[in-house]
Amino acid sequence: MMDTVHQHARMYGYRRSLLPITRLYSPEHIIDSLTDIHRADEGTRGLLLKNGRLAVKPVWVGPHLKPTRANVLNPAELRAVVGDRTIYPRSIVFEKSRLEKLLPRLEERLAAFQDPDDYYDVPIDSMMDILNLIPSGPHPSATWSDERVRQILLAMKTKPIEIQMGRINVRRGRRHSTDGFDADRKKAEEGRSAHGYAEGTQVNEAKALYPKQPILLLRKQKGERAKYWGGHPLYVPTLIIPEIGFVFVFVSD
Repeated sequence: MMDTVHQHARMYGYRRSLLPITRLYSPEHIIDSLTDIHRADEGTRGLLLKNGRLAVKPVWVGPHLKPTRANVLNPAELRAVVGDRTIYPRSIVFEKSRLEKLLPRLEERLAAFQDPDDYYDVPIDSMMDILNLIPSGPHPSATWSDERVRQILLAMKTKPIEIQMGRINVRRGRRHSTDGFDADRKKAEEGRSAHGYAEGTQVNEAKALYPKQPILLLRKQKGERAKYWGGHPLYVPTLIIPEIGFVFVFVSD
């Protein structure tokens, strides 16, 4: 229960002098849950300080985190993705047998996006169609799930947000290469990269250029087995949530 964690957290403010000798040992999934609660709380506080008001949009439900007791608040209404945040799949489909069917269709969709420095203006529906061809797998501590991302994008299209267009950037390798990048799958899957497969400099650039639109960054990977892939090229997504006065609220599925 998220509200129980917040209640217990009251003690921290009175024991700052004990921090140098305090250690917490915990399973990774509990640390991930505490991190999610912290991000949701700080994101909400930040929006309130910035805008003076906050609109909340329920998006997704699942069993791992609950906001409070069911008789206090419908558990269909909580966890949060805040604006100006970067999300990406921690587990992505990379098996050769599946990619052989998906990649030709995806390449056809991406054929119009050849300039690696351009952020093309596209309908949100087109972004969703492209993401449908880049399926991800389940990951217990990840913000990204395919259906959740679809619901977030759909919510952006509806009132009161009403964003109909997003941006897409496709990069197929360094310099003039189109064979793909050499990212290590395990590094992103274990959450050791803040932006997934995208570079931090590109994420910052995209946010500065288009702060009010969702931005889909796609990077082609060589998919080599030495980097823990399946021996077939593939594209990996990173999605930047725009700066809007909304928190998209859900619970992990």
